[in-house]
Amino acid sequence: MNRPERSPDDTQVAREEVKPVHNWKPISLRLPFLQFMLLATISTIIILQSLLYKSQTQGGILFAPSIDELPLSVTFGYRYAPTIIAVIYGFLWSWIDHDTKRMEPYFQLCSPGGASAEEILLLQYPLDFIAFVPFRAARRKHWSVFSAASASIIVSWTLVPLQAAIFATENQTHAQVLVLLPGFTYAVEALLVLIALCNMSVIHFSVTRKCNFQSDPSAIISHMSATSEDAEILALFDDLINRPSEDLHRALMGSVFSMNNDGKLELQSAPTLNHSSGQKAKQTLQSDKGHPPELQWYSGVLFLAIQLACIAVLGFLFHQARAGSGLPLPSISRFMRQILHNCIPVTLSACLEPVWVLLTRHLCVLQTSTELRRGKVTSMKSVNPAYMSLHPQLAIFEALRAGHFMLSLLAFMATLASVLTVISSRLFFEHTVRLDIETMLQPLLSLPFRDLNETAPNSKSSKQSGSTQDEFHIALYNAMGLSGLPSWTDPDRFYFPITFTEDTQANVNYTVTTDYFGASLGCHEFSNHTMRDFEDETGNPARQLEFNIAQLDGSIAVCSIPSPTEAPKNVSGSSSLELAAVAEGSDFCRQNVVAGWWRGYALDQEVEVTNKTLMLCNPMLVTGSAQVNISSTGRVQRPKVLSSVNGSLPEYFTTHPSDLILQAHHYIIDKSGIWHNDNSSSDWLNRLMAETFVDNRFLDPNLPPPTFSQAVTIFCAMYNKLFAIFLAHNKDLLFTPSGPTNPLLPVVQHSFETRIFLSTSAFIIAQIILGIYAFTTIFLYIRRPWWNTPHPPTSIASTIALLAASHAVKEPLNTSNEDP
Repeated sequence: MNRPERSPDDTQVAREEVKPVHNWKPISLRLPFLQFMLLATISTIIILQSLLYKSQTQGGILFAPSIDELPLSVTFGYRYAPTIIAVIYGFLWSWIDHDTKRMEPYFQLCSPGGASAEEILLLQYPLDFIAFVPFRAARRKHWSVFSAASASIIVSWTLVPLQAAIFATENQTHAQVLVLLPGFTYAVEALLVLIALCNMSVIHFSVTRKCNFQSDPSAIISHMSATSEDAEILALFDDLINRPSEDLHRALMGSVFSMNNDGKLELQSAPTLNHSSGQKAKQTLQSDKGHPPELQWYSGVLFLAIQLACIAVLGFLFHQARAGSGLPLPSISRFMRQILHNCIPVTLSACLEPVWVLLTRHLCVLQTSTELRRGKVTSMKSVNPAYMSLHPQLAIFEALRAGHFMLSLLAFMATLASVLTVISSRLFFEHTVRLDIETMLQPLLSLPFRDLNETAPNSKSSKQSGSTQDEFHIALYNAMGLSGLPSWTDPDRFYFPITFTEDTQANVNYTVTTDYFGASLGCHEFSNHTMRDFEDETGNPARQLEFNIAQLDGSIAVCSIPSPTEAPKNVSGSSSLELAAVAEGSDFCRQNVVAGWWRGYALDQEVEVTNKTLMLCNPMLVTGSAQVNISSTGRVQRPKVLSSVNGSLPEYFTTHPSDLILQAHHYIIDKSGIWHNDNSSSDWLNRLMAETFVDNRFLDPNLPPPTFSQAVTIFCAMYNKLFAIFLAHNKDLLFTPSGPTNPLLPVVQHSFETRIFLSTSAFIIAQIILGIYAFTTIFLYIRRPWWNTPHPPTSIASTIALLAASHAVKEPLNTSNEDP
């Protein structure tokens, strides 16, 4: 049919009778709300950049010995709060996107001159899959829809997953540090800039366009009101009620509609309808009835299969992580790991939400038509509910009030998707664990000792550096905290090393049962000695302290040590002398050590001794086996002695055992004491004792000398440590290299690795939600709604065509102008 052209006089009269213009808009498209979203976006960029600056300049934003063990009240701010904020932000943008899509036809209707039917009445943006909307909107030049849909996609599918990877924990020497990763932070900031641009675009189109409604036009009753007074439009759509979707589109192609200031739909022009044959319409009618593709059984099977696959994969990963000390790291790159166990789980969770939202929107459309098909229902259940005006998550209570329980259940599933997204952001976490692997390794050295006879030509071969002070320097640097002890050494023993594999990593430790060797010094206080004056080889006067030692066979050995009697010229007043010397005389004497601490008064290089403490010490060799934990660098940790034998141990030597002690004394006893009147030591042993145990108390000339009980423990510990260092420093010259005949030793390799685990609480919640999803999917597709009309009521045109022949729509209605 052709609509008659209006005369200029009619147009002038119509203009004079124009009523006040209404401009109703949903809350999400009003200027204050959009300005709030823009301000929130810009504020987030500023906050992120400030935190990143603090992280880079201060080395982190949170420091703790173990950040994972901090209480939830502390960790909530970086573990869950960012994702919760991002999900809420995404929900608000989804709300804007939804209202922009559903209101676009009405904005087009209210534009000057109206718009064609394919641009307005046949639009169904809310029911299109979210990923396709920006392309379709750009093709139609609906830039407001393009901007809102693009922002919603950016937030849901990129911003929310990427923000979950911004925060990371790094291990430092003595603490863990929470840092912001610059790559993810800059990516999120760039996305927020794009969203801000989309926000400004939506603000522009929302402010510059009008909608001639006084209340929400989405309810069926609003469509009835908009067409109730135009018989021509009702006749047009009454003719199309039995047409399938293809014929509906074809019949309205080229039509131009507009909306007046009263919110009434007007037909500006329409082509002649192309009526199809009844047979063709009938055939098409049969093909259109039933369910939309999203509610077809194959869609339900696919959706259910995805949910069950997620349940199975999560269960498998959780079992593997618990049974195998976590999951191996997929990459050494922190960036890639953040993507794999933060971004991807959140992305998969976020992808489920649009599906539930789409199903909810379909049910919102079909619910009222289903109620009308059943007949004899109240308006609250049929024409009044404005489900399409609500974001799917917000339709829960409206659906419950109307008694639409299936719809409220689907809306609840869409809400649960947000919970699943938050949980997924912290489903996986990294933790350092110890992995134990049993293996067999070759010992590096073995017994017996090599030839140690001091009269042999190579008896001094262990003096590699040409200095007898190597052992003292090693012990001093260790006491000062500048270096560790030699490999396979602790303060009491030297342990026989094993050969590590070539691919041993720095964080690998070993537990091995191996032999050890050391010395145990036994001391007693003595005062039975005499002082003898004599002339040395140069004719200068000298004095030595002589004493007797009983030998094992009962004979007496006369031994001595030099006794300095003169003080240096610059020493006067209260003075002290410390001395540790090997006894001189026979080989038996030279196995003994004398330690002494003197106090005296120096005057003109003469010293009057006022007090002294002397002790005589005899070392005893110690060997046995021990279970030790060894680092990859040979550092001994937590030794546990399993057996111990002490004595002369001749079975471990090709010469006499005393040769080892005699040779060791060349390197660990320096006998270089002199009188001094300050707190500095005059020999190596006492300096080491001062650095390691007692500061300068044993050296102070103004204090009495240490008692035997005070000195014996410290002196013996220092001797034992130096003896172990001597063995370790000269191990290649003292011990026999291990050969192929030596048995392999059982070793447990402990590698400390960072592994991936699943949070038990997050796993349980995720499985419960996925289980609820699965049962709801089954229930939905068993009892899914359907329509018995040629076309589903998914657009303004199809809804009007559905109601055009109704007596109710032909009655005078005024709802489009009612107050909200």
